[in-house]
Amino acid sequence: MKLNNERLRAFYQAAIDRNFHRAADSLCISQSALSQRVMKLEQDIEATLFIRGNDGISLTSAGSVLFDYV
Repeated sequence: MKLNNERLRAFYQAAIDRNFHRAADSLCISQSALSQRVMKLEQDIEATLFIRGNDGISLTSAGSVLFDYV
């Protein structure tokens, strides 16, 4: 399976920043666009990548594996 580079870049930046808003700013895209890219990547690989909470986001075990891959 070939993964979309824009989706992987969005995932990687969100994982680094631990915040969708900051990641979107870093990539010069809207937060909505970043969320859509991550959501589509999650659909592509059929796994949840982030745990979303009031204090930000954290990686799931599948997210950690993908982060190491990227």
